[in-house]
Amino acid sequence: MPLDGFGNDIYIAKRSSQAYSEFIFNSLLIDLSGNDIYNASIWSQAVALGWPNPFICASTQAIMLDIGGNDAYNGGDMGCGGGGIALLINIFGRDKYNGIEKDWSIWTQGCFGVGIDIGGI
Repeated sequence: MPLDGFGNDIYIAKRSSQAYSEFIFNSLLIDLSGNDIYNASIWSQAVALGWPNPFICASTQAIMLDIGGNDAYNGGDMGCGGGGIALLINIFGRDKYNGIEKDWSIWTQGCFGVGIDIGGI
């Protein structure tokens, strides 16, 4: 469980990272402030993959929470739940995404994936 308190951070990964969970495991990434950059390729940035079974699905979660700062999300699947529950939550700041995601919006990906951006001034 990465937890970052302050500062401008750059997260770089190829795949299966930045709050990625598979099958019965859970992951959590929390960044409390700063202008952060998240760079990744597939299966990253709040992705939960599990068995196609409703009972096992509930035991796989991936949560990525960023509070404050003007952040940039490049690549990744950003809140994608395929057989698991995935949440990407960004609170405050003017953020940039490179897909269907937008500042001040809610989006879904996969069966149980949700992204929420509550922007700021």
